[in-house]
Amino acid sequence: MKTATILPFPATPSTPALEAQRREVSALAEQTRNEIVKTIRTALRKRSGKPWSVTGGTGTAWGWIRISAPPARRTLHARLKAGAASTNPDDYELVDTGEPDGNLTQADCLELARLLGLESVSMQGESVPATTAFRRVAIARALFGSNLGFEADRDWD
Repeated sequence: MKTATILPFPATPSTPALEAQRREVSALAEQTRNEIVKTIRTALRKRSGKPWSVTGGTGTAWGWIRISAPPARRTLHARLKAGAASTNPDDYELVDTGEPDGNLTQADCLELARLLGLESVSMQGESVPATTAFRRVAIARALFGSNLGFEADRDWD
């Protein structure tokens, strides 16, 4: 596995440092899916000081990568509201129960969004589609908190 140089912020546009960062990210994006998972996990831990769950999909989602908090920190669960009699979605509320294997808490959503340089992330985490372009963007965001000008467009419905 190639190792990455992690800087606290992205270089400014049109500089040799930015071009070096872009070359580094492009090289890292050529790794196997499992190596990319490790690269993203290591970068997020190094930048935040906290562990993050970065996993590869299985089955038909094999190439996809999911970025989230570890199961022990995913403690947000949907609970039926007091007095609710039906199972209508409006009858549920989100509660931080302290129990693992739920969804991301608001604090983890905000921190993950900040680390990835995004406005927000879902309470289920961030999903990275199985293409080199999306992996390149995810690596750049994990290492530098910015897409460094890399773009990836969904070409499906």
